[in-house]
Amino acid sequence: MTDYTQSTNYAVHPSEILSDILEDRGITQKQLAGRLGISLKHMSELLGGDVSISTSMALKLEFVLETPADTWLKLQSNFDMVRSRLVMQEQLDEQFANEKNLLSDFKDCYNNLQKWDLVEKTLNRKDRYKNILNYFGVSSLQLLLNNYQPIKFRKTDDTPDNYCVAAWLRFGEKQYESRPTQAPFNASKFNQSLKDIRALTKEPINFSSKKLVEMCDESGVSLVFTPYFSKSYINGATRWVAPSRPLIQLSERNKRSDALWFTFFHEAAHLMLHSRKQNYINWDNHNLSGANEEEEANSFARDILIPVKRYESFVRVGDLSREAIIKFSKELGIGRDILAGRLARDGLMEWTVAQTYFKKIALEKTA
Repeated sequence: MTDYTQSTNYAVHPSEILSDILEDRGITQKQLAGRLGISLKHMSELLGGDVSISTSMALKLEFVLETPADTWLKLQSNFDMVRSRLVMQEQLDEQFANEKNLLSDFKDCYNNLQKWDLVEKTLNRKDRYKNILNYFGVSSLQLLLNNYQPIKFRKTDDTPDNYCVAAWLRFGEKQYESRPTQAPFNASKFNQSLKDIRALTKEPINFSSKKLVEMCDESGVSLVFTPYFSKSYINGATRWVAPSRPLIQLSERNKRSDALWFTFFHEAAHLMLHSRKQNYINWDNHNLSGANEEEEANSFARDILIPVKRYESFVRVGDLSREAIIKFSKELGIGRDILAGRLARDGLMEWTVAQTYFKKIALEKTA
């Protein structure tokens, strides 16, 4: 039997198929109405496409014409879907005409999305418009930033592109959504795991990053590595995507292992110390004194990586030779890059010297 349910780009009402069947079989409207037990008026409305084929009618047509009921229901469903798509397309075209002037603001955002194969590579403005709406899961560009506010963050000397920021955050959400469901957040277990996580700083970054994801999962924390988006200036972010599901999202902006580890413990502090109702974005700035929560997170990260008293004692000795740094790092049980980064941030070591300790990172994005 012919497959009448094949999708097309135009809407075909099942009444057209019914009319063809009657013509092929030489059945009149009056005869079919009598067999179906319906009035001629109802029969006329059915063949005219003025009424939809119900489940009951589909079963009657199956009995009378020996055409499967699900065929008629699929035809009706396909017609309704195609018609709705056509209506939506008209609405989208009208909306594009009203919002196309906003597309220029998304130039850098779209370039980032293209770079990471998150949208189609195209110069067609209408296609770009549709792709942006689809990526963010919104029906209008005007609504976009409303879905990412209010966001609590530390400002930098650089001005972030809000749309690049929103795109990066959305990528993290997609990574989170693609992962298996995990246990609810266990604050006590997560706090205990931080000591073991700290020891990972000694390991090669591509090994330790995978282990870090596993250890966070065990505590109910989703950790994702999201490629850096230019002009977002983001190191990391912390959000509660569900009442019991926190998400830590890290980028490789600085390409340095010490920065990645500091950012992780900074974001971990937000989970341990601060409100679940807030979202936090971490922009790196060495001369910044931000909000209280950010300062607390900085202190938490600094102290857990290098206890303040031991650090002060080391600095007082004044020996910043390579041998001394390697020895002290081993005593602390951390990577030497962590210590070098701390000394450079405190102005006690030139960044060019500190860079000799850093591990360059190129993390694989987590699924």
